[in-house]
Amino acid sequence: MNRFITGQHEGVTWVRGLAGWGSFSIKVFLYMVEGVLIDTGPVRLSAFIVPYLDRQKIETVLLTHYHEDHSGNAPYLAGRGIPVYINPSSLERCRDKTRLPLYRRIFWGNREAFSPYPLDEKLTAGGLTFKPVPTPGHVFDHRSFYLPEKGFLFTGDLFVTARPRMVLNTESTPRMIEDLKSVLQYDFTTVFCGHAGIVHRGREALQKKLDHLQDIQEKVHSYHDQGLNVPEITRKLFPGKLHLEYFSCKEWASEHMVRSIITGKATAENPRPQT
Repeated sequence: MNRFITGQHEGVTWVRGLAGWGSFSIKVFLYMVEGVLIDTGPVRLSAFIVPYLDRQKIETVLLTHYHEDHSGNAPYLAGRGIPVYINPSSLERCRDKTRLPLYRRIFWGNREAFSPYPLDEKLTAGGLTFKPVPTPGHVFDHRSFYLPEKGFLFTGDLFVTARPRMVLNTESTPRMIEDLKSVLQYDFTTVFCGHAGIVHRGREALQKKLDHLQDIQEKVHSYHDQGLNVPEITRKLFPGKLHLEYFSCKEWASEHMVRSIITGKATAENPRPQT
C-alpha cells in the first residue's frame, strides 16, 4: 500500500498517510477545503506531508485536538506564519513539546512546541462556515467541525470505527455516547474521519457506533449490578487481547471502556453536592 496518496471529494482535498512500524500501520487523514486545513498529521509523515503542503494555498489550520497524530506538523505551518487554531483548553499543552510513551514516539513522533490561537466560535472561509462542536469523549479538548453549507462533518477521532473493542485511557464511553447524540442532531451526510477516511453514509455510521456503545453500556451495568468487577466484565464482553493492548502497555485497552462506564454510572448516582 502506498504510504502517501491524495484525492478530491466534492470540493474537499483529502490526504492519506500510512504511519506505523513493520506490518502494523495506521491510516491518517487530513482534509483541505477553501484554504482551510483540518489537522496536520504526525511528525513521522512530515517527509511526505510537508512538501505536499508547501505546494498548497493554506490560509488557516484547524485542529480537532492536541494529540500528536493530528497536530504533529502544526509547528512547521505555524512557523510559516499560517494561523493554527485549537480549542482554548489545550493552548498550554501545545506550547510544550510532547513527551510520549515509546510506542507513540515510534508511530507518530514527538511534536515540537508551538503557539496556536484559540478558536472560540465559528470560522468562515470561502463562504463556508466551520462550526466547532464539542466532542470531548476521546480527550478533553476534542472538537468536530460541522459545515452546514455542505452537510459535512469532520470528526477527528470521534468515529474511527463503528464497533470499538478498546479505547485510549483518556476516553469516557458515557461521554462518547453523549457526543454522538450531540452531533447526530446536525444535518449532515458525509463524515470525514481522521483515521477511517471519508465515510459516505456518515450519519448511519455514527448511529451504528452509538447503538454499539449503548449496548455495551447496558451490558456493563447489568454485569456490574450482578457483582462482577472490571476484569471479569472485560473478559465477558471482550474475550482475547488485541496487539495494540500489549504494544501500548495498556494505554489502549478494553477495560478502559468498562471502567469509564462504571465510573460514569457511579458519578450519575452520586452527584457532587452543589456549592
